[in-house]
Amino acid sequence: MAANQVVFLDAVEQRWVEELGGMNIFFVFDDGSMTTPPLGGTILPGITRASLLTLAKDKGIEVREDRYSIDQWRADAAAAASARPSPAARLPSSRRSARSEARMASSRSETAAPAPRPRN
Repeated sequence: MAANQVVFLDAVEQRWVEELGGMNIFFVFDDGSMTTPPLGGTILPGITRASLLTLAKDKGIEVREDRYSIDQWRADAAAAASARPSPAARLPSSRRSARSEARMASSRSETAAPAPRPRN
């Protein structure tokens, strides 16, 4: 089964990844660092984006708000695909390290609200 998602590029050069159709995008690399496109008037500055940036920084994950080109994404995807099979749930260019995944999982469990108790 395949999943498709539209990728929006900048309007001027049509080169820089800005966001996905329904969400912001974060690239997570082997070293655990993250890159996300900077806000510049075309990317929505939502609470989810701000929360992810805050959680990552609080956990000591290096976060860069920097441009990432579609050509770089394609090159990274090709290199990753030739190196080893890529799980379908992950972006091929965003090789997450076990350390960064554990940190983010820990953050989710620490910040998740407890489930409501059933009423009698």
